[in-house]
Amino acid sequence: MILDRLTDLEKTPLGRNRDGAEYNLSHFRHFLSEIGNPQQGQYFVHIAGTKGKGSTAALTEALLRGLGFPVATFTSPHLSHYGERFRFDGVPLSLPDFERRMDAFIASLPGEHRHAIENAQSYRTVFELLTAFALAEFGERARKMATESTNPLPQIVVWETGLGGRLDCTNVVNSFVSVITPLGIDHAAILGDTIEKIAREKAGIIKPGRPVILSRQSPQFEAQVLPIIAEEAEGNGSILIKAWEENSVTLTSTLTDGQWIRMTDSWELGAESFLPLHGQFQLTNLESAITAALMVAAKFDRQPTCKKLLAGLSLVDWPGRFEVHRTENETLVIDGAHCPLSAAALGAEIARLQRERVVLLWGMQKEKDHHAFLEELCRAMAPTKLEKIFCYPLPPPRGSDAATLAQSAQEYGMNAEEHESLPAAFNAAMQSHLPVIAAGTLYSIAEIKTLWKKHHG
Repeated sequence: MILDRLTDLEKTPLGRNRDGAEYNLSHFRHFLSEIGNPQQGQYFVHIAGTKGKGSTAALTEALLRGLGFPVATFTSPHLSHYGERFRFDGVPLSLPDFERRMDAFIASLPGEHRHAIENAQSYRTVFELLTAFALAEFGERARKMATESTNPLPQIVVWETGLGGRLDCTNVVNSFVSVITPLGIDHAAILGDTIEKIAREKAGIIKPGRPVILSRQSPQFEAQVLPIIAEEAEGNGSILIKAWEENSVTLTSTLTDGQWIRMTDSWELGAESFLPLHGQFQLTNLESAITAALMVAAKFDRQPTCKKLLAGLSLVDWPGRFEVHRTENETLVIDGAHCPLSAAALGAEIARLQRERVVLLWGMQKEKDHHAFLEELCRAMAPTKLEKIFCYPLPPPRGSDAATLAQSAQEYGMNAEEHESLPAAFNAAMQSHLPVIAAGTLYSIAEIKTLWKKHHG
């Protein structure tokens, strides 16, 4: 495939320097100008954060669809194939459709760019090309709708950053609202080794004069994050909206297929609805999604009731985030947690399962903080005991080998064993006859779900 010829920073070690200089967006902006600036004239909700930005995007998408808006959504990474990153009214592109459209996009580029892609390994990164493709596809759909559709509402683009914010190539858009989800320490080599530095990078998506929505933050980092985001908002002449103060969401009950929630807005009006996602951490994401959806609605002179707004939650589909699979005798929880902040959230949910012991099916990238991940997971899941860890390797160069993970766990005092492959580790974990928690990376989720299905015939 054409993307195989380009540098893929999701698979190779990350670094800020490209060609000896700090990366900036000028080259990518120039490329977009040469293909007609497809980002112009579109309505973007831009989302950045350490944890929850994908879920917030999926929730925002569903709420807007429920209000009648056409929605195009760009998220990353994918679980099975690249087409999943591009959703049109909640429906991702199939792999054949993605490949067909990508080929057409490449064919539409000026000759010098087509030649560069065909003959160079370092023309653009994979993510840059995917971002440009999304902008072109979404823009074409918006224009077509404007001329052919009877829907008076325009297409809204829910736009998730890849990494960071300030220098992320998604930051070429002029979003009319920005959202910053919970922040923590992750990608420290790229974004900075303190929460303050990371907050500055994430705040780079704030646009002059455009509002920014801030999610409820972890108590560990709230005191550092809030002043920085407030300062950056003020410097941009942007209104800072704290989602938890505007639209508070609380849990009313949990069910096997999701949870019932109650929303209360700043006018103390409220409504209840079913949220088909597990995990109380989704309530924080939902607060921000509600706030973003209401801002979009207000921009286009819509004032939905709380009940009408929440109706869109029935459309939410976001796999791999505290996804629970059960049979009479077995439980498998699949979660993409891959940093200490998300490990703490996962641990809290495991504790709510009220199981005495669980085992961990574990793969991670080598640059992640393995010790901190386990420390936060075990702390938050207490009194549930992590009985054993089954380690498997992720592909190089970024993936950690199983021996390194097992050593990290053993240094932390855990019972851990290494396996040569994910299937081998999965089978061993299932043979423990304890609930299995599969976490540490998003990249294994599709294979783990396939293994679960095969396991149950």
